[in-house]
Amino acid sequence: MAIDQSRLDDFAGIDEVVSNQRVRAYREGTTYGSVSDTNANPYGVMYMQGTGVPVSLAGTTQTLTAAQLGSGLIVGGPTSASTYTLDSATNILTYMQNNSAGVQVGDFLQCLLVNGSAFTITLAVPASGAFDAHQTTTTVVTGASKLINIRITNITTPAYIVYF
Repeated sequence: MAIDQSRLDDFAGIDEVVSNQRVRAYREGTTYGSVSDTNANPYGVMYMQGTGVPVSLAGTTQTLTAAQLGSGLIVGGPTSASTYTLDSATNILTYMQNNSAGVQVGDFLQCLLVNGSAFTITLAVPASGAFDAHQTTTTVVTGASKLINIRITNITTPAYIVYF
């Protein structure tokens, strides 16, 4: 998937995080002193969050859809210990592509998962996703919240890694 340059804001040199914007972007081929800078991702990293309406979920087993994750905020209210499974990489990539100027490897979809119940929520991923190799926990305990960071690792065969 290519970047639609007509939908980009030129924030070259600005170092700020803005919802659904690329950060640390620069113009490729710029020379800094005696160093010429070339990079495979000159548009920077996109951190997409909060492109929809916050979601409140009841019940136990849930699949967190790309649109729900794209809301930036999910409040879970399960009635017993529950498993929330993230959507497929294809659906997440499509959602991000449809709500931005384009997606590149390394871009993130971020969502805060709040546990508003008296029961533990366990986060799971489908075959097209994986947790970081050093992930020590995949649960959100009672009254806690965790920021879900989904990093796109492959565009051709959609895949992602979750940092939680």
